Amino acid sequence: MTSDKYNVLSCPVLSCPVLSCPVLSVIVPTYNRKDMLLEALEGIRRQTLKDIEIIIVDDCSTDGTEDTVKNIPDERIKYFRNEKNSGQDESRMNAFRQARGKYIVFHDDDDFYTDYEFFAKAVNIFREHENENPQLAFVGANAILTNVNTGYSCTSSLGIYNERINGLDYILGSVDGQKYRKPFSVFTAIFMADILKKSVPAINSAEDTFLHFNASFYGDVYFMPDIVGIYRMHNNSVTLGMKNDKAYEIRSYNSLIRTIKSTLYVRKQLYEIAGEKDAECWYTKRMIQTMNFNAIAHPKFIHKAKVLYIMTKEAVMTPGLFVKLAKRVFINGSIIGFLRKITPLRKLWRFIKYRCRGKPYPED
Repeated sequence: MTSDKYNVLSCPVLSCPVLSCPVLSVIVPTYNRKDMLLEALEGIRRQTLKDIEIIIVDDCSTDGTEDTVKNIPDERIKYFRNEKNSGQDESRMNAFRQARGKYIVFHDDDDFYTDYEFFAKAVNIFREHENENPQLAFVGANAILTNVNTGYSCTSSLGIYNERINGLDYILGSVDGQKYRKPFSVFTAIFMADILKKSVPAINSAEDTFLHFNASFYGDVYFMPDIVGIYRMHNNSVTLGMKNDKAYEIRSYNSLIRTIKSTLYVRKQLYEIAGEKDAECWYTKRMIQTMNFNAIAHPKFIHKAKVLYIMTKEAVMTPGLFVKLAKRVFINGSIIGFLRKITPLRKLWRFIKYRCRGKPYPED
């Protein structure tokens, strides 16, 4: 196992002779979750595809993560520690600059694999399609989502399996999940490294959704029906988040700005490739999704207002879009917040939500 520290500005993209490069690079950012990290690494190390490198980027953990990782007897592990706490996205970018594999997978430290054939099966799919044009941008699979706080779990359904999906069609059809769906978590998607080297630097971000969107400009998409791992939601996860933590909120605002910039980049690309109508339709849906994720269920009014202010300032905002976002966050958000405080109404709200989506209501 190797170990080093680095600064994002001083990290070049590494190159190597073909014979010395691993088939797959696994990128694992981590912060103060050494027990979950060990579970994640167990699932990675047990994969039947052995020709891999495991790049761990420690975002200044204080729980003994470094010693824990260094005690793992596996030469495929490369440990790096950020010079300062920088967040998940920048940690991924740091590791991406070090990756040497032909294929790349980003793996959060709180998820883990249960299918130890996943790497081998995905790489075989890439190889079966390697002479086709365009190339496959990524191969995705399903996962089980588990909320460790409530015990609730469900299985993702990507919908269309074992066939190529045109990249542009995927971008336009997956923004609202009506035609295609995005993998639950980034660890269930393996990317072609050459395509990421074109798509990631354009926005300087490795945020989940835009990894899929931007890669799809350069290649097609392929989904496997297999369930390959467990995606965990918990109080310390990005999905649920520490909503009342000030440092978390500040970092979430920075993340929101990066998301908006990435959204604008995709919008610009769609204007050139698909035309104004499709680009604006995608952009409106994506901005509403961004508002939903960042503000609609947040308990603090001031946070909702700041999110709307940032989106108005940073994004291309028409009066119609502003009204939709304001209505959604202040009216719909207030109703949702009220319902979530009252247990019977909360269950009723969940029932209505699942019925409207045509999904079976999960039992608590």
